[in-house]
Amino acid sequence: MRKVLIMIFFALAVNTNGQTKTSVVSDKEIPLVIIKHVDLVGIFSFMSISCEEFDNSFHEIMETDTIRNSTKIAELYDCLNHLTPDNSSSSRRINTRAKIYITSSSDTATVCLDYFESKINGQFYNTSDELRKYIEELQK
Repeated sequence: MRKVLIMIFFALAVNTNGQTKTSVVSDKEIPLVIIKHVDLVGIFSFMSISCEEFDNSFHEIMETDTIRNSTKIAELYDCLNHLTPDNSSSSRRINTRAKIYITSSSDTATVCLDYFESKINGQFYNTSDELRKYIEELQK
C-alpha cells in the first residue's frame, strides 16, 4: 500500500537532458503535511541517523510543523518537483535531519532529508537550496 501511495505522489518524469526528476500530484489532493525537523547544520552526531531512527534520536529537540495551508503545501511540492537524482551510490545512508509526512485519507508517504541529500522511496536525490530554505523557514 505504501509503495502505491509513493508511486502516486512521486511519479518519475524524464526531462530533455535524460535526467529523472521527481513529480508530485497537485496539493489539492493532500490535505495535510507534517514536517519533523531539527537544525539542518547545527546538530552533530557520531553516527548517521537513519530515517527510521530519526524520531527516537531527536525526540527531545525536534520541532513538528503541521501544514494545512494549500499555498504552503504547493511550495513544498514545487521544492520536491525540482529535486535531481543522485545515483552516485546506492549503499549509503543519509544523516536524517528532517522527515516530511505527506498524508492522504488512505496512507502516508515519507521523505527523509539531510543537508545534502533526500531519500524518497529508496531513491536518493540532491537536496535543493529551495527545500533547505523551506525547512529552515519553519525553524524561525
